Formats: sequence, structure tokens, C-alpha cells
Amino acid sequence: MKYSTKTLLAWLAPLVLLSACSAPAPKPVVTQEAETPKEQLRIEAASAEFSKALKSMADKKYDQAEEQLLEMARQYPDLPGVYANLGILYTQTDRDKEAQESFQRALELKPNFPAVLNHLAYLHRTQGRFELALKTYEQALKIDPAYADTHLNLGILYDLYLMEPVNALRQYQIYVDMARPPENDPVRKWVTDLSTRAEKTAQEPQQGN
Repeated sequence: MKYSTKTLLAWLAPLVLLSACSAPAPKPVVTQEAETPKEQLRIEAASAEFSKALKSMADKKYDQAEEQLLEMARQYPDLPGVYANLGILYTQTDRDKEAQESFQRALELKPNFPAVLNHLAYLHRTQGRFELALKTYEQALKIDPAYADTHLNLGILYDLYLMEPVNALRQYQIYVDMARPPENDPVRKWVTDLSTRAEKTAQEPQQGN
């Protein structure tokens, strides 16, 4: 089955992850095939430029990455991944207003974009809008309940900001089951710690009798 260039560009999107402290560099992915050789060349060109911008982000060359992404936005205004990564860049450089505008633009182009919702929720969290962050994470999971990174970040929100250890433990466990991180991954320690705390809490009423 063949697809138009517009559809292809809509699917050129980053794979993103935001943990408690950092955001590893996203990677571009193209999930469809071009309809004509000319369209294929355009997609390949976009992908190549996208990769350059993401490398600049990974190298923390933020000015260069911003210039590259803004140029891509001029060339490919219908590409949501460009705005998604601009939002990530602005988040990493403490430009919250620009970050939110970029994420919203990406969602206008692709409303059902769980990776962007995941980042937008993180942005809400850093600004102290915890209930809005919760709703945004839940929205992302309605679109893609198998998106492991959202479960991780929702667990962090429950754990450190909403003080709901039971819900946090549930989300961390889902993340571990889905992502299967290595044994030394800190999330596994969080699961163990929360499980211990939950057991102690469950025993407290019995001790008081």
C-alpha cells in the first residue's frame, strides 16, 4: 500500500523518553513507503536533516540544533516530529513558553501523539501543574497504553509529587514489565523500596490493635 508525502511526513516522528532527570536523544523513524521516487527522495532528505538536528541535540549543541529544526519547519511545515523535538530542545534549555507552543503545534498536526503528550506532561510537572500533568499522562496512555515511558513518568509523578505510593508502584511495575530494564536500572530499586513501604503501611493497623 502506498501513501502520500503528507502522510509520510506525519509519521516521521521521534522516539522520546523523559526519565526523572534526563532525556536521551530521540531517534527519527519513518514507518511508511513513498508513492513515487520523487517523494521517496524528499522523505530521505527530510530524514537525513532530521538526523543531523537530533545529533546536534545529543551533543548539546542547542543553538545549532534549533537552527536546523527551524529550517526544517520552514521546509516541512506539516512534519510534527520537528515541532516535537523543538519542544524537547526548548525544555532542555529552560524555555518553557516556547516548549509548550512547540508541543501544541505538534499536537495540532498529529493529535494522537503519545510521545509529545508525554513530554508536555513532563513540562506541566516541572511547572508545578501536577493535576494537569496527571491528565496529560492519562491522555497519552489512552492513545497508547503500551507506551512504557509514559508509565515511568506517571509513576514518578505519583511517587515524588502526588505522594501516592500505591499508584506509583503500579506504574513502575508496568514500566518494568514492558521495558524490561537491566537489573541495575534505578526503577527496579524504586519498585523494591515502594513494595517494602507498602508492606509496612499495610501492617501498621494490625500493630495498633
